[in-house]
Amino acid sequence: MNKQIRRCALWMLLPALVMILFVSLYPLLDSIHMSFTNKNILKPGNVKFVGLGYCRQ
Repeated sequence: MNKQIRRCALWMLLPALVMILFVSLYPLLDSIHMSFTNKNILKPGNVKFVGLGYCRQ
């Protein structure tokens, strides 16, 4: 019975853990992606990959 309760608890925690990972991981990955492009919020269709071009300046 103890194993069954533990398994049920893990299934109940899984959605919360997925949301925490998504909320913290998505902004991190998006900021890394934005640092390698010349993404402009005002012109969303004009995105070019520049690599480490911004770091060299």
